Amino acid sequence: MLRLLPPGHPEQDTAQGNLAMMLAARGTRGDLEDAVALWRRGLARTRRGSHEWALACGQLAQGLYEMFTAEGDVSELDEAERLLGGALGLLPRTGRGDVLRGNYAIVLSTRHQVVRPDPGGLDRAIGIFEDLIRRKADPSAPELPGWAATHLAQALVNRYTDRSDPADLARARELGSPPDGSTVPGSRLAASAAIGADIQATVAMYEYLTDARQADVDQAIHDQQRAVDQSGDDPVRRGPTVINLATTLAMRHYARRDAAPTHPSAGSGDIATDLTRALELLRGLRTADTPVPYRGGAMALHGMLLMDRYMTDPGRYAADPAMADQLLSSALELPMDYRSRIGARLRLAYSRLAIAHSTGDANGLDAAVALMRGAVSDIPPQSPLHAGALGCLADVLQTRAQTTGMPEHQREGTELCREICRNDADSDRAAVYLAARGWAQWAWRRGAMDEVAEAGRIALPLLYDIAALQLGREGKAVPLRQADRLSARTAFALVAVGQSAAAAIALETGRALMLGEVMQREHPDLLSLMDSDYHNLVSRFRRAAERLTSVERRLLFGPQDAPVIDGARESYRARLDEMDDVVQDIRRLPGFGTFLRPPALADLTGTAASCRSTLVYLAATDRGGVALVVPRTAAVPPAARTRTGPGTEVTAVPLPRLTTDFEQSSVAALRLALERDVEHGDRDAAERSMDELTGRLWKSVMEPVVQAVGSGTDMVLIPDGPLGTLPLHAAAYPDPSAPTGRRFVIDDLPVAMAPSARTLSIAVARTPAPVHRVLAVRDPRPSSEVLLPGAVSEIERIRDVLPPSVRVLELHGAAATRQGVQQALVDVQICHFACHAHAYPDRPLDGGLSLAGDASLTVRDMFAMPSISARLAVLSACDSGRFDETLPEEVVGLATGFFQAGFAAVLAALWPLEDAPAAAQMALTYRHWLSDGMSLPAAVRSAMVWIRDSTNGQKAAAFPELDFAPGDPAATADAEWLSTRDHSSPLVWAAFVCLGI
Repeated sequence: MLRLLPPGHPEQDTAQGNLAMMLAARGTRGDLEDAVALWRRGLARTRRGSHEWALACGQLAQGLYEMFTAEGDVSELDEAERLLGGALGLLPRTGRGDVLRGNYAIVLSTRHQVVRPDPGGLDRAIGIFEDLIRRKADPSAPELPGWAATHLAQALVNRYTDRSDPADLARARELGSPPDGSTVPGSRLAASAAIGADIQATVAMYEYLTDARQADVDQAIHDQQRAVDQSGDDPVRRGPTVINLATTLAMRHYARRDAAPTHPSAGSGDIATDLTRALELLRGLRTADTPVPYRGGAMALHGMLLMDRYMTDPGRYAADPAMADQLLSSALELPMDYRSRIGARLRLAYSRLAIAHSTGDANGLDAAVALMRGAVSDIPPQSPLHAGALGCLADVLQTRAQTTGMPEHQREGTELCREICRNDADSDRAAVYLAARGWAQWAWRRGAMDEVAEAGRIALPLLYDIAALQLGREGKAVPLRQADRLSARTAFALVAVGQSAAAAIALETGRALMLGEVMQREHPDLLSLMDSDYHNLVSRFRRAAERLTSVERRLLFGPQDAPVIDGARESYRARLDEMDDVVQDIRRLPGFGTFLRPPALADLTGTAASCRSTLVYLAATDRGGVALVVPRTAAVPPAARTRTGPGTEVTAVPLPRLTTDFEQSSVAALRLALERDVEHGDRDAAERSMDELTGRLWKSVMEPVVQAVGSGTDMVLIPDGPLGTLPLHAAAYPDPSAPTGRRFVIDDLPVAMAPSARTLSIAVARTPAPVHRVLAVRDPRPSSEVLLPGAVSEIERIRDVLPPSVRVLELHGAAATRQGVQQALVDVQICHFACHAHAYPDRPLDGGLSLAGDASLTVRDMFAMPSISARLAVLSACDSGRFDETLPEEVVGLATGFFQAGFAAVLAALWPLEDAPAAAQMALTYRHWLSDGMSLPAAVRSAMVWIRDSTNGQKAAAFPELDFAPGDPAATADAEWLSTRDHSSPLVWAAFVCLGI
């Protein structure tokens, strides 16, 4: 048609413009070039400075921008900016003029992001978008405000990347919300939804980088997948969203590296698959489907992922650094945005470092450091990415120092770590924590205990805060697993530099964080506010705590292994923010500045005083172990004193044999003894194994501890890691004068256990109400479990020692249901379970007590129980004292479930029980405690000693109803049998531990 019109025809410009738009709509490079050529021709025929000329400039600029998007030629973007800048002054602030103003803002924002940083241009773009949103939509462009809001969100994210202003990120999050309702992928509405989801994913990623909250990276992947799904087949839209999805998957891989459960039967979930999926996405992305400005970024990301894969298994993926080097080098020759270019240079430095490290090439190491320095220097100091990039540089410097061994290289790496921790502690706790943790690990390998102590004291409080920010138990488990004995190593190093009190604080800070977080919601300090002018803060705190607990309970029983995203994430975050607000208000009160902060020495000494017991922390490392003794008074023998604080004495007891290897071999030895006894029925071999184990525990751990604490002193052990699974109270040495020929720890002092000092202090502070009601649960039926022959007698013996005023609610048979037990627990002071229990190392929350109908009262149930106030839970059931072996520092198990639910103390079994001795032991414990007035740990000790030292005849006489006698009645008259001690082995009497006092 255009050819049919003669030159100068009045419809020629219109026809030419229509043809150009149709060509541009087809989107191929040739069609775009033809369209731009037509628009140039039309612009040349238009009078410069006229209204029509301004519109023609805008049309040509749009075509140039689309060409830049397809091919990445920066000159086309620059020309688009000049054209729009010259046209805007000629157009009114309405209609088509506003559309071109918005296009100008997009060009400015794109130039800042893709070509070169231009903070002034980005601010101008944001100002234009803000103005378009504020003004009412023109009837000729009704979609303009929504369109401007989407692009404003993108521009605000760009500015946040440079300046770290939280207000920019919060506004972007608000503006980038995708439209409600379903959309058709590839449609115009879907395109808007894809952009919105992409923005939300980016915001979530930056939130993760700030707080290391695992739910944020899960949300980013979820949102980015939605963006991909809505993009359809349009390569301009789909390619970048696929690249972004691969980026977020790689970020989650990095976020959860080294956080997989270590138990061999525990799965690693998506941790190992994220990197594989990201690589598959990039391999499946055809070059033709990726706009040129993004091809370099995609290639660079592929190289980065190969380096990440190499770091997971250098032996298996030894060829990856060379491939990554090639990809990254090629990517840097292509157009890409400046942030991707910086990231590519960072990873190229890593690949060069890996190659130089493997070959010992000193020049290559220096070149890698120089490349990393150059990339870091291009990141604005106020950017949220700056501290993390400095951490990468510190990592590179540490690797160089490790390779060369040169002192100046070590000093350089150390000083950079200090600089990060000093300068970024208030702005980027996640990056500072990673830097401090990495520094501590590096210093530990070098044996630089002063640096381990310094770095660990920075990292541990940050770990405390980061764990508290996580949404749900699985999220909290990630940083806690990654810590990898950080508290134990820090404590060991602090002892080495003469800071024993700080060492005890380090162990307390890293111990039972999840349990302590929940239990501290009933913090005893709040009681002092009840009768003050601030009583309203107590009400606010309790209301906020109950709302937060309610959300946590819903998560416990929601779909397992499902990420906390969308509504659940928002609800959880809102409850955490509500709790944080009231906690901050309480901290502003005089004397409450440390409320719910990481522990201080006063928390430890106060617990020891209130419990009237000496606290003993135990920790093992690969360099040896340490015990830290916090006495109930300051009266420590002068020769043993290590002064570490005004008026307070903390004794450090070196335990050089207590290594992690010793710890693991001891756990294996215990399992071997139990296997010989339970599975093979070889009691003699099992007892010999147990005797060997308890002897090793005495020489390597408990002998110096008992000497430091002193005979007759009540002691509470707070063991780190798997030590809590071992019978430390049964550690022994030969003693010919003893009835069994051996003397045990419990012969010198009562022993209780505690997850931490903070949880113990809260348990002790719970109102010790008089015992009015006891719940006794036995023999649930129907059940696939065998009946326990001594259960009836066990409960009857308990009835005998209780005061007449105490009511016993007994649930057995069909009455012992899960629901019935849960309801009864709310209104008793003591509960006693004589039944079976099961522990599952790979899913500890599902372990529990077996009830009627083969139902279970699980760890999950107890964690979700409404807060109650009770004195004692007795779990006279096999394995009821076992806990999560993949995260031992958190002590996640059935016993701590009852502890968290509100019981001041729990008796539980570390291994399977023998029926008659267990029943007798429980009866004796109650008698000594309730009738004889002993403390609970002392009552447990006395019962153990009697079971151990009494003869068969004495047991048969004291407990005729229990099955102590042999099958042949005539044997009961045999003098040899009557005088024998068949239950003297710790295998029989040492299974129970007393959690709390």
